[in-house]
Amino acid sequence: MPEVRGSKFGDNIVQCPDWRTIRDQFDQIPKPERGLDDGGEIWQIGWIFRGHKKTCYPLQPSIERAYPYSGWNEAEYQAFREFQSKAALHMDVAQLPRSSDRLGWLAIMQHYGAPTRLLDFTYSPYVALYFALRQHGENESDSVDVWALDAASLRKRAIGISRQADKIVRDHRGRRLQGAADYH
Repeated sequence: MPEVRGSKFGDNIVQCPDWRTIRDQFDQIPKPERGLDDGGEIWQIGWIFRGHKKTCYPLQPSIERAYPYSGWNEAEYQAFREFQSKAALHMDVAQLPRSSDRLGWLAIMQHYGAPTRLLDFTYSPYVALYFALRQHGENESDSVDVWALDAASLRKRAIGISRQADKIVRDHRGRRLQGAADYH
């Protein structure tokens, strides 16, 4: 019988001591369905998963880990501008997103290891488990985490947070430009 403990998210955390328990728990997860988002794009509705090699790791994008207290929005903006300005020197121009496709650019930055607000997920709990175990070292605890999240709820929240971060950067840049105009 798997051990269940509470979490700060109000859901349960299930500790699986063996492969059979892992399989049984994964088999209880509803299979994803395809649906349409607000823009008419097809995407999967259901659970998404992320694997962590340590149980103490929070769900936190690399940009927030690099700038834990504040300022990640401005740091991401600077990295974004630099990456976007130099990408054509190193990549096939036909593969680059439109300059206005911020999410497309962030995805490419993420792929090449730049810190961004994005966090990688998969629709397969087995793939998430693979990544948790692949990065797990011999000297680390015996436990790894596979996070399971409702994709629709997460997407709605992520859009709001991204819009808020973009607004903060725009407001900050506007104040900076206004300050420069006042100086002259």
